[in-house]
Amino acid sequence: MLLLSLATIGFANNGFSVSSTLKVDFAPGNVQYHAGTGAWRFAPTQYAVVGVYNNIRLGNPDLNVWIDLFGWSTTSTYFGVNASNKDADYYGDFVDWGAVFEDGVTWRTPTRDEWQYILTGRANAAQLWGEGGIIWNDNGNNQVNGVFLLPDDWTTPAGINFEPGFIPEIDYDHGQNVYDLDQWETMEAAGAVFLPYAGYRVGGEGNTWNGASETTEVNPETDYFSWVSNVQVYGYYWTSTPHPTNANLAYYVLAPGLNGAMTAFTVPVVWSRELRRGNSVRLIKEHDIVTGVSSVSRDGNVEPGVVKRVVDGRVVIEKNGVTYDVTGSRLH
Repeated sequence: MLLLSLATIGFANNGFSVSSTLKVDFAPGNVQYHAGTGAWRFAPTQYAVVGVYNNIRLGNPDLNVWIDLFGWSTTSTYFGVNASNKDADYYGDFVDWGAVFEDGVTWRTPTRDEWQYILTGRANAAQLWGEGGIIWNDNGNNQVNGVFLLPDDWTTPAGINFEPGFIPEIDYDHGQNVYDLDQWETMEAAGAVFLPYAGYRVGGEGNTWNGASETTEVNPETDYFSWVSNVQVYGYYWTSTPHPTNANLAYYVLAPGLNGAMTAFTVPVVWSRELRRGNSVRLIKEHDIVTGVSSVSRDGNVEPGVVKRVVDGRVVIEKNGVTYDVTGSRLH
């Protein structure tokens, strides 16, 4: 059976402009690495995070665990899988995390300018992001906080309420845009992307860090002084862009952004930080015309969950409430 090239990455996505001429799709989860086997994968859900355990898992290949916070990737460190607290150990040319995925898709790390364009350069950009959370258990007491990014031509699904931006006077506890799993599945099917607040891993040498005196305790699992901070409070996502003048720094996205005081939150911002910093990684690829339909055969068969209809004399394909023609172009 010969298949048309209508590939899916796990959820519908109508494209995110990263420049005036290029659209991309996001990977279906943050990058994760298995400390024992050396395997790479995307997190099983968009809201999955490892959290505070990143600090004991780095550097111990005997543990059957995954990590998801990485130092900036260079030729001297294997895609940032390194517990080192020395920026010098991260010198070298950037090695794109996308190279680890041998799935036939050209995944890559967004540049600084591409992240900035998504956040502030797109038409109506201020309406296409918002902080919130996903409740992932039936009891409703386990919430993952993060920021939602919406595709260019977003339409909020029926029965869903979405408030863009960040409202500090009511939302420091992340009470805005909170969805249960059914609601999130509806958002995801419509193209929403969720960047969880996985915090960051930081290493020191037991003496100073950013000029402040720190403890001399060394992590026995890594032989380095390190810890994970700000899980559920902030998201830190690497770009592929190094600092132009300081070889110790590279650019990353901080969500939500800050403007002075700790309570003065803004749109996520792009800042620079030390290469040893353990941040999250979310990859992108060139936008497919349609990503909601996994396969359509030339004999007219479609996979389960995809509905084929004849409307006004032509064949259309429906997936997750969105209609496409047989070339994969969205109709409405």
